[in-house]
Amino acid sequence: MRITRGHRTGRNRRSPAMASGESAHGGGVWRLARLAAALATAAALVMVVHYGWQSLRTSSRLNVETIELVGATRVKAGEIQAYTNIGVGDSILEVDLDAAALSLRRHPWIQTARLQRKLPDRIIITVDEFEPAIVVALGELYLADATGQLFKRLSSRDAIVLPVITGVHRGDATDTPAAVAEIISAGVALAVAFENDGDNLGRLEELHWDEDLGWTAVTQPARAQQILETHLGFGGLSRIDHAKTALATLTARGQRPVTLWVDGVKDPRRVFASLLKVAQPKEEHETLIAEAR
Repeated sequence: MRITRGHRTGRNRRSPAMASGESAHGGGVWRLARLAAALATAAALVMVVHYGWQSLRTSSRLNVETIELVGATRVKAGEIQAYTNIGVGDSILEVDLDAAALSLRRHPWIQTARLQRKLPDRIIITVDEFEPAIVVALGELYLADATGQLFKRLSSRDAIVLPVITGVHRGDATDTPAAVAEIISAGVALAVAFENDGDNLGRLEELHWDEDLGWTAVTQPARAQQILETHLGFGGLSRIDHAKTALATLTARGQRPVTLWVDGVKDPRRVFASLLKVAQPKEEHETLIAEAR
């Protein structure tokens, strides 16, 4: 009897049904075993991370040792601590940087604030302070920056001496803040122009705004007891040179103006002046009275 290879193979081969059943059963068990192992590993990792985080939180090596303050000139370290509630010895990982930055921005002098965590033990606080450019009278005195933004009420503790803008209404500052900021910004530009001018027109004390007449500058000329009012109108910056020329001409003549109109309303090429009446010496004054009688 001839035994072929196919016959021998067929005699030793398992039935398809039996092979299929054993494979399905074995594969399912294997998959369950792998899933159980993965879950066990994940659970172990979660426990490790949890207890590791707890260990880090309570580690004395990750406590705040240094609080570095950058950009603050007016705001003191004690104020920073009060607004942020961050202190030496706090857990550095539990410091809420966003909440602390938001709280700092409520400080009247602070425009922006940023906090950084530098492990293991340092917090860096960077602030940008408002730069006062002018004082604005709104019933009470307020400080404004060069953009015209009002940022705090003026206090004697601020030790700031700046020109003051008058004529702006408190209600307008509340109802139309953008329009008021534009007016204040224009006033700041005028104040800078007077400062750059030196002593020609004197020290600027006040800028008065009138919605119908424009700007009026009140200055204290050098070596003069009488203040000078200069009506600039709406073309303030372009009219300052006219005021300087007129004042120099009058001073050369020995005349002292108390008011200058350089607003160009009547004639843009002319300056009108109201002069201080200088009293005559007493002897001459008595002679004139006698002759008049």
